[in-house]
Amino acid sequence: MSKKSTEKELARSLLDTLFMVVHAVAAEMRRTAPVGFEPAQLRVLALLSKHPRILKELAACQQVAQPTMSRTISSLVDRGWVERVIDPQDRRQVLVRITDKGLTMLHELRNQAQHHLTKKLATLTDEERYHLQVSLDILKKIFATEDAYERY
Repeated sequence: MSKKSTEKELARSLLDTLFMVVHAVAAEMRRTAPVGFEPAQLRVLALLSKHPRILKELAACQQVAQPTMSRTISSLVDRGWVERVIDPQDRRQVLVRITDKGLTMLHELRNQAQHHLTKKLATLTDEERYHLQVSLDILKKIFATEDAYERY
């Protein structure tokens, strides 16, 4: 098999596996999260847990249109998970910031997802867990950029 074929096959397998994992975790989060919760809201809460951001920046990070992000933020505001505040450095700007209630929800959702994954991983042998960790380290090496860390 040529190197390109192997890379192409690995890319396909990686995409298939990532889709399956993300779908399973998202489904579990929807099952255990409050009614109406969407996984995209978790990503926004995670971004805001690092520091407040303007709507335009959140939309760019999530690669959605500003009106779409505005609706997401309005939903999070209604739940009391985020709030809109005036930017103290530029009073013309409105920042979106996570609330204590939002931080609590973020931690609960992450803990639920981690618990779900822990149950799945408990079925692996020590050797399988070792190989999985090596594979995860390789994925981090491939995909870890400053931009990726800033976005998530």
